[in-house]
Amino acid sequence: MRWIRIPAGASSLLLAPYRLIIRVYVRIIGNEALEMIMPLFKVDIQKLYEGEFWTNRYIVNTSDIETAANVGAAIANFERNIHSSAVSFDRYRVSDNVPNTDVFYSFPLIGFGELQSASDPLPLFNVLRVDFGVGPGRPSRKYFRVGLGATWVQGSEWHTDLITAAQTFGSDLLGLGALVDPQGTPWISVAARRSIGMRQLRRGTRQRTQPVI
Repeated sequence: MRWIRIPAGASSLLLAPYRLIIRVYVRIIGNEALEMIMPLFKVDIQKLYEGEFWTNRYIVNTSDIETAANVGAAIANFERNIHSSAVSFDRYRVSDNVPNTDVFYSFPLIGFGELQSASDPLPLFNVLRVDFGVGPGRPSRKYFRVGLGATWVQGSEWHTDLITAAQTFGSDLLGLGALVDPQGTPWISVAARRSIGMRQLRRGTRQRTQPVI
């Protein structure tokens, strides 16, 4: 984290190319603005079920990539609480948010989701949607291929127990104090949706049998 000096009257477009890779805080001193730069990092959590790989991505606002890696480990642990024991947690990767660079850490994960299902999992395109509010504007939406069966469905919606688990999961993420939307705006609220979403896993019919990350 560092401060840079922006001359008085400088165009607001000065930092425009970097809006997706930094979180900007402004402090006015006299007739000048000091902008504190905190980098944004990408965290990808990779899961595996019956030979199919997929990921969920998060943007975190931390002082350095090592801190982002610690946040990533916590996210992976929290994710287990909304996934079936049939879903394997494979690895997670933390990378900078700068185009055309190759700065990342990759960590193996061991184990499975925590939820037990007495019936075969629904197809992976059936997803649990969780919205994270950022104040005014569109929330960040996350879709989870939870790998749960019909016993976790009430009518045409997810079971109340899963929604409760998802709300707790979301609150745990908010408690980390590092999750933001792609523009760097902090997450401030969570709302798990009861309706079962449908989200295509891939284009075409071929399985993604190779790791994504």
